[in-house]
Amino acid sequence: MGSIKKYIFLSFLLIGNTYSQTKWSKCKIDKTKLNECLDGEVKKEEYNKLYIAYECKNEEEKHYFWVADKIISDNAETPLQIGLAFFGTLLGTSIANNSSSFEDASDEIIPLIEQRKKIISSSKKIQASLAASCALLLGIYVLGFWIVTTL
Repeated sequence: MGSIKKYIFLSFLLIGNTYSQTKWSKCKIDKTKLNECLDGEVKKEEYNKLYIAYECKNEEEKHYFWVADKIISDNAETPLQIGLAFFGTLLGTSIANNSSSFEDASDEIIPLIEQRKKIISSSKKIQASLAASCALLLGIYVLGFWIVTTL
């Protein structure tokens, strides 16, 4: 009976590994390398795990996948907990990547990438106006210092 459980567990592990993406695996569709989207800040949380958006290196047609931030949870201590955490990550990643197209998670990730691009561009505008504000304050300080010292 113990060997049957072992074969069932290994079967589930193999099936989960076949249908899930990791940082080190290649794109399931065109076998190119995966990279984090933008600055790695396109994220979602599902099943108490953090998933980061990855895209393949194919220049003609991009494919997008959710990849778990950590494969094994920090609180997994025993071999059974480590195995269950690993298995849960594989299954969770495969569920997180299910989309309407059943190929990749493009339908969900592309709008999040566009939203992140808007946030990045607006923060650049804020940084530019922050530098101008600092320059203005410095100018006022120098002018005020000059006026006080000439009196």
